[in-house]
Amino acid sequence: MNNLKAEFKAEKGRLQKKKLQEMVARLRDATPKDTGAAAAGWDEDGVGIFNPVEYVPDLNAGASKQAGSRFIEKTILLDTDIKVEGLIVRNV
Repeated sequence: MNNLKAEFKAEKGRLQKKKLQEMVARLRDATPKDTGAAAAGWDEDGVGIFNPVEYVPDLNAGASKQAGSRFIEKTILLDTDIKVEGLIVRNV
C-alpha cells in the first residue's frame, strides 16, 4: 500500500510539473515581444510560475499594445484546469 501511495504521489508531481511547463509555454507566447527578454523570463519552480524581468508588471498593466492589459491573468484563466489559489501577479 505504501508503494502505491508513493507511485501516486510521484505521478501527481509529474503531472503538476507538466501542467506548469505548459502554462509557461502559453505565457511565453502571450507575452508582448520587443527584445524577447520578458517572454524568455517565464519559468516554473515546481510550485508556481514566475518571471523576474522587472518590467513584466508594466507589460501586464498594458504598457504594450501587442497584448493589452492583464494578459497574464487572461492566459492563466483560459485554462479550465487551473485553480487560482492566492496571488496571480505581484510587483516585486
